[in-house]
Amino acid sequence: MEEYELARWLATSGLSQGAIDTFLQLDSIRERVQPSFATKYFFFKKVDQLPIGPSFTSKPVLIKGDLLDEDGNVMTEEVEVFFRNPVDCVEFLIGNPMFHDHLTYAPARVYTSDKRKTRIYHEMWSADWWWKLQSKLPKGATIAPVIIASDKTCLSNFSGDKTAYPVYITIGNLSKSLRRQPSKQATLLLGYLPVPSLTCCSDNLRSLKTYELFHECMKKILEPLEKYGLEGKQMVCADGKLRVVFPILGAYVADYPEQCLVACTRENRCPRCLVDPKERGNPEPSERRRQKSTLDILREDHDDQSAETAASMESCGLRSIFPPFWSNLPHTDIFSCFTPDLLHQVHKGVFKTHLVSWCTSLMADGVLDHRYQSMPVHPSLRHFKNGISHIKQWTGKEYKMMEKVFVGVVAGGVNNPDVVHAARALLDFIYHSQFPIHTSATLEQMAASLNDFHRFKDVFITEQVRTHFNIPKLHSLIHYVDAIKSRGTADGFNTESPERLHIDCAKKAYRASNKRDVGPQMVLWLQRQEAFALRSAYITWAQSSSSEDDSQDSESNASDADVDQKSEVDDDADIHESSNASLIPFRTSSFSHDQATISVAKTPPLQSISISTIQRHFGAVDFLPCLINFLRLRHQQFHLQYTIPTRDDVFRLYKQMVLDIQPGTLLLPPFRDRVRATPARVSKILPRLGKLPLFDTVLVQNPPGTTFPVRVAQVRLLFQLPSYIAHHPTPLAYVEWFTEFKKTKGPARMYEVQKARQSGKRSAEILPISRILRTCHLIPKWEGDNMDAIPPDKIFDKYDTYYVNDFVDLHSYINL
Repeated sequence: MEEYELARWLATSGLSQGAIDTFLQLDSIRERVQPSFATKYFFFKKVDQLPIGPSFTSKPVLIKGDLLDEDGNVMTEEVEVFFRNPVDCVEFLIGNPMFHDHLTYAPARVYTSDKRKTRIYHEMWSADWWWKLQSKLPKGATIAPVIIASDKTCLSNFSGDKTAYPVYITIGNLSKSLRRQPSKQATLLLGYLPVPSLTCCSDNLRSLKTYELFHECMKKILEPLEKYGLEGKQMVCADGKLRVVFPILGAYVADYPEQCLVACTRENRCPRCLVDPKERGNPEPSERRRQKSTLDILREDHDDQSAETAASMESCGLRSIFPPFWSNLPHTDIFSCFTPDLLHQVHKGVFKTHLVSWCTSLMADGVLDHRYQSMPVHPSLRHFKNGISHIKQWTGKEYKMMEKVFVGVVAGGVNNPDVVHAARALLDFIYHSQFPIHTSATLEQMAASLNDFHRFKDVFITEQVRTHFNIPKLHSLIHYVDAIKSRGTADGFNTESPERLHIDCAKKAYRASNKRDVGPQMVLWLQRQEAFALRSAYITWAQSSSSEDDSQDSESNASDADVDQKSEVDDDADIHESSNASLIPFRTSSFSHDQATISVAKTPPLQSISISTIQRHFGAVDFLPCLINFLRLRHQQFHLQYTIPTRDDVFRLYKQMVLDIQPGTLLLPPFRDRVRATPARVSKILPRLGKLPLFDTVLVQNPPGTTFPVRVAQVRLLFQLPSYIAHHPTPLAYVEWFTEFKKTKGPARMYEVQKARQSGKRSAEILPISRILRTCHLIPKWEGDNMDAIPPDKIFDKYDTYYVNDFVDLHSYINL
């Protein structure tokens, strides 16, 4: 085992082969460790004996250009495509015992109640495509929905034009949470497409040859799906059962240019529908593209380039490519396979490129930056200390952080309220598109949000920001609801996942090569990495399997029985809604339905803190009278025995509390929240704190009978009550209150709160930390455009009225 760990480290550490040889020649390694491999040659010989996943093969592809060489012959270029058999990949994934608890073999329709009026959509098996296709196959057939992703990536960091073109494969039987984890090997590299120089082609032909090469190579790679998608193949699945599996292309994950390449459409046309390029700003749906009719037009263009065919090609916006790789794939409609691309279409495209730039141009210079700089802190927010206009390299994370506060930033910063209406509607759509679970009701809300944006979007034309809305990425949003109903929620198909895989499957593999004839070297390196990943995963799985108790196994299986057992389609069962529809209890989300486990440090990190320090540096000015009042109330209610505290007492304080929250709705997964209560570092008094004060705002549970179940407060102190004063089972919090929620009539559609005051001072109270439900985020109700940036820790001294930000996370968005 120790030798295996050493070998795994050598193979995965990024050391060059020369460095590995040098390491193995060290006296300390040779004499003390004494591995069975003394040189890199013997080391890699042993590595290559480890079991691996599906093997790679390669095929040459000849490209004929239109240029002539010196002898008058047509110039050619030969390239090589490296790939695996996709059916072998499917068999590897569906039969991997480590995926046993994450696999589903049949579709199911899931409802919120036994009335079966409201559908639930989440995993691919819960959507319509799989359900409808199942009825077209023989009884007992198991569908393996093949998910393909492809995207070019740059291999060199700072200079050079080296690129790779990876293609990835996974299956919809696997849970989307597993597919998103690169380390789990649930998404495999299917192949490397060639990236030729095309020096044999003229400029006019080069683009067309690039498209043709893509389809020719993809056809070679996916050719086994043509046979087994029709006939099926017997496979041993992870649960030990033998099934006839039909691997069928079900989804294609790609950005917009890649979708157009796959669909054989021009980049000014929609790859899913036949909308006119000048009508893409119209919210009305257009006729969907049909695979059969599209193939007929492409075939006619290839065989007989008549004027009528040319007119059809122009009308449909097609490129002269035949045959496309999907022409013979059974049970496949390539145009419906395109899934929502949240990263490029939503976050980077519609939001950052368009909405942010439109709103920025309607606000006074510098105001947008100043508001981002002044934004109050929150544990889940990034603070843009220099604003947003100076960020040079954007990632999906930055886009999402901007979205969390954008409506509150724009509100009050533009003269026309319809701008805020449009921004709010588009952000509503963006947040709905990220739901990990949808119902038919939330999909209706999602569609309504997009319609609201289209209702208000003309304000940007009125304000002379835009002249039209014929924007491809904006048009693509119209297809999101249908795509979710067909294939499942969009978070299962995000292009962020393949972009993350580029790091391991392309960039690291390239760096491990000698930069010459890199294809075979990258494939060999990747197979060795997979060998260690598979070996390590097997060891972990074997150890956990042997240590699990039988009763734990039965409990684990029972938790999934509602869906998995009822959705199983056996050989003798007809597929119809009444026998295979599953029921999941569902309720409208509410903070009061959440269940939270609260944790604090075992020993409070701040010891012997005086009341004067608490009042001066923590801002808990009424700490002593509030504590006395708390003790009196506890005595009246629970007969708590206590000693009256004095200014001479000292307290032990916590820096933060952690809440592990189980939301009271199926729409959201569990998450962790942190509540912080620390001032800035004070030398000699509080020397171990950070540079900035962190006093989070929270939602506190209101007593029964109040209008709202929660109320906003700012936590100033988390402390332990000394036992000589009174015995209290949990830590306590000193909070400063805000007023009850007030519905705003403004276009931001957020609740408003104000600082609560009593006798001219902030209203404060001490309460058990069990009443704190979670953090919340407040955004100042900005006043005017002429504002300078205010430090976030001073913002609560400047403003009295705040928006309660429902965009800070999905949990707040659904509940507020």
